[in-house]
Amino acid sequence: MVDPALDMVTSRTSRGSRGLLSAAMIGVGTSLVIAAMSHYGAGVAAQRQASTPHPRPGNATRAKEGDLIARIQIPSINLDDAVFEGVSDAVLRKGPGHRPETAPPGLPTRYKNCVIAAHRDSFFRRLGQLRNGEDILLSVENRTDRYRVVDRLIVGPENMEVAGPTREPRLTLVTCYPFSWVGAAPYRLVVRAERIGTSARFQ
Repeated sequence: MVDPALDMVTSRTSRGSRGLLSAAMIGVGTSLVIAAMSHYGAGVAAQRQASTPHPRPGNATRAKEGDLIARIQIPSINLDDAVFEGVSDAVLRKGPGHRPETAPPGLPTRYKNCVIAAHRDSFFRRLGQLRNGEDILLSVENRTDRYRVVDRLIVGPENMEVAGPTREPRLTLVTCYPFSWVGAAPYRLVVRAERIGTSARFQ
């Protein structure tokens, strides 16, 4: 027969443990929300400061980390953001970042593959909605290159082939995947687009 007093103590201990666990989870959740809001606020502020419609182009010898070098627009997913040089944490808080070892936006190089990365929970949060055949505009100064999406890949973070040089001008967008993952995501979503034209006017 169970001692009622012992049963009551056990019940109280269980409730106390559940209460502590709930409080800890609420605390962690609140911290994540605050961090996300801070991250988002920093990005919004950086984008406002970089609102010029014709950013000057940068190249491997001229652009420094954090410099504004281009503007990317994807009408189908309502994306319109400034692009900065580099892919450090500080740069990606400001907006999409250009991998400096790849082709600079708007400048002819032998590399030809321009790679731009951004976080899945901020600037590239709708990148998963992008489909083959949709257009991407990449603008520098008074030049806009138009690219068309040709494929979407899910790869491991160690796969660097997607950032390698190409024979024809290409734009490669990269973000972490899955979008709903909590913490460091195990994969990368890669969107590849081929250049289909160039305009002297900003779109």
